[in-house]
Amino acid sequence: MEDLFDLFDLFEVQPEGRLWRGAVNGRETASSKLAELSAKSGKPVFAMNLQTREILESICPDKQGASSAER
Repeated sequence: MEDLFDLFDLFEVQPEGRLWRGAVNGRETASSKLAELSAKSGKPVFAMNLQTREILESICPDKQGASSAER
C-alpha cells in the first residue's frame, strides 16, 4: 500500500484525555498538520494510523514555546 493512502488520525492531548482533531491521508500531510496544530494549540499532539495502531509522530511543545518532535 502506498504511503499517500495511509490514513492518519490527529489527536491533541488535553488534561481530560485525547481530543480528536481530524484525519489526513499520507505521512507528509500528517506531519505538516501536526506542526500546525501544535503551534496553534501549544499542547502535545500526535498522529496515529488506526488500522495498524502505528504512532507516526508526537510533538510536545517545550517550555520555551518551541516544539520538539519525537517518535
